[in-house]
Amino acid sequence: MTDPTFWDKEPALIIGVVTAILALATAFGLGMTSDQQTAILGIVAAALALIGSIVVRSQVASPATVAKLIATRGAPPTAHNVVKP
Repeated sequence: MTDPTFWDKEPALIIGVVTAILALATAFGLGMTSDQQTAILGIVAAALALIGSIVVRSQVASPATVAKLIATRGAPPTAHNVVKP
């Protein structure tokens, strides 16, 4: 399992930063319509949702998969069956 990164944990913050950057850019003369800004924010939100779902999916397993792994590898160590040196 991989640990979640900043990109996985803070999608709302990232969207907020992109929104602020777009607002500043248009305030200082970047010729962009509100429709273009909305499209960019939609793409960013969709990309972050996709990244988040890939990360979450990589960290979960179905009960059938867990049962198969336990059958082939044995039960993982728990507080009850850990052998202490």
